[in-house]
Amino acid sequence: MLMKKAIHIESIAKTKSLSCPQILSGHPPTGFPTKHFPKGSLWDGNDKLTVFLRSLIAILVLTSAYGLAGCNDNPFDYDELLPPALFVQVVDENNKPIPNVGFHYIFYCNQDFISRGAILFYGVENPDTVTLKIYDPFGYKKVIEKKYLQAGYHTYEYNGTTATNGVYEFEYATSTTSERIKFYLRTDNVPELESMTPLIISDSKGELAVSNDVLGIGQSFVITWPPDGYIIGNTITVVLVKNGYQTFTETITIDKNKASRHTFRMKSY
Repeated sequence: MLMKKAIHIESIAKTKSLSCPQILSGHPPTGFPTKHFPKGSLWDGNDKLTVFLRSLIAILVLTSAYGLAGCNDNPFDYDELLPPALFVQVVDENNKPIPNVGFHYIFYCNQDFISRGAILFYGVENPDTVTLKIYDPFGYKKVIEKKYLQAGYHTYEYNGTTATNGVYEFEYATSTTSERIKFYLRTDNVPELESMTPLIISDSKGELAVSNDVLGIGQSFVITWPPDGYIIGNTITVVLVKNGYQTFTETITIDKNKASRHTFRMKSY
């Protein structure tokens, strides 16, 4: 009899990174895709009805906000209208927007750790074709393995040395069942991050946005070394990378329930 829960994961948490070819590829499109928000929410989905409802609510709320802002006794914070996310604009020394800037971040926990990979343990009840997928922090998936396996326990080792910091997920699926489980990649080495595919890039206006859920703010998890609980705090270090510019770093604090807006200035060489 196999264990009731089909999958289990252990982070490869060491001070020295492993080396392997890149498994994840690409990065999310620029702007603010609806996948940044929880599925099933009003901010998720692109069907005509959902888009219409979002537009209608935005008009009603903004109209109300305009009326409130016109009264000195009722100051209004427009950021309250925004979903909980980090909104960034990147500019140069002359305040001109910089497009195609790579965004990375370093998150911090109640205990420090470095994790550049994970080992997936899973059980197959009966001989079956097993598909393993990996989801990046925005929910974009990639099939990493698909093969016919005999009943029993199996493992898959994922080396994430070229994947940037963030919250990832494994999915294990057979013809009859599927499960997903989160794991975390983290390095605090800025030169390492500079060589990795960024989490997201700035658009033509130098803007980008990442929801607080994607950043993992407030999430808890367990890794192998040491076998204690970790909680991602609300302080992150933003790392911005672009050829021709000095790598930018700044540590900021985020309220996981509110939107935050920042303008970062990069210096050219």
